[in-house]
Amino acid sequence: MPQGTPLRAQPDVALGDDDLLDGLQRAAFGYFLQAVNPVNGLIADTSRENSPCSIGVVGFALSVYPIAVQRGWMSRADAVERSVTVLSFFHDSDQSGLP
Repeated sequence: MPQGTPLRAQPDVALGDDDLLDGLQRAAFGYFLQAVNPVNGLIADTSRENSPCSIGVVGFALSVYPIAVQRGWMSRADAVERSVTVLSFFHDSDQSGLP
């Protein structure tokens, strides 16, 4: 290879648009599996260590679980367990705002 020629990854098989999109969506879904606190079901805002959790990310997770079940990325039982865990945490948490 001539000096200065950039190296490029050459995949063995070219992915079609649908396969590429599916792979990206599945990888994005993987974040919710990786960043979850298994004790309370909360999801970290970022993948950085000690990242806080937010209701927004948890809301995204709750909306993604049914899609993941429909696409075969997780079982219905797992989706139900994760949803019940986080919703129980919110239900049992103090919501008064008092110290």
